[in-house]
Amino acid sequence: MKNTIWLVFLGLIVAGFASLAAFDVARVSYVMTGSMEPAINAGDLVVTINDEYRSPVVGDVVIYQGTSFDGEPIANFTHRIVDTAADGWVVKGDANPIADVQHPTAEDVLGVAVFRIPGINSLDWSLGLYGLGAGLVVFLVWWFWPQRRSR
Repeated sequence: MKNTIWLVFLGLIVAGFASLAAFDVARVSYVMTGSMEPAINAGDLVVTINDEYRSPVVGDVVIYQGTSFDGEPIANFTHRIVDTAADGWVVKGDANPIADVQHPTAEDVLGVAVFRIPGINSLDWSLGLYGLGAGLVVFLVWWFWPQRRSR
């Protein structure tokens, strides 16, 4: 019974995160570099809230869409807002010696970090949150499916 309660609890948490991601309220992002150490390490997952629900301010960690000098998207960056500028925010990785060249605007910000899940780098997240949620649903259906008794 105790295992069943934990499985249901875990299922509700994953379903909740999947629902938030599906409606673009929150997202889970994998951090690939150590630019935010020691606050956020390479291999951590960062959960962010869409900036429509929480406006970024100086001191917040945000994920923003980085662009090349010609405006083409290149990567998402997880960095801290350290100041404001006329053309956006000044952002910098905590472990980086200088601020980023790009000053992201509200349109570039994908979310404001609300918490991190440390040490996830040992797991395979290639399926993403939706794959994890779908796998958990299949497992829970299998777990609770009534077994047929042989006569």
